[in-house]
Amino acid sequence: MCLEPQYEQLPIETFFDSNSTFSIQGTSPSEIQEIRCQYTNFHNNKNNNINEIAKKYLGYIATVSYKNSDGQKAKEWVYANISNNRAKTEIGGVTFQIFAPTNMVRTLSISVPE
Repeated sequence: MCLEPQYEQLPIETFFDSNSTFSIQGTSPSEIQEIRCQYTNFHNNKNNNINEIAKKYLGYIATVSYKNSDGQKAKEWVYANISNNRAKTEIGGVTFQIFAPTNMVRTLSISVPE
């Protein structure tokens, strides 16, 4: 995969009381096996909807460019499945999976099937 996500500005205030992580695993910059991103909201309540913030962050990451990618389709899939724990799909030969184990955490995994 070649990392070239589409740009979307996220307001800095959306990340107060939260944490985001981003990891890339591979054998070289052009041989990526997995991208994993996690958004955690430490103060989840009725006034702070984790899905609205997480889908923007993870939807942006899903637009990563690779051979046969469809960034718009991947972003739409993330938006539609942001709270669907273990939702999984394949787009352009790459596996996308959402993990939503609690009301405070959303994780996106983008991986190359073995």
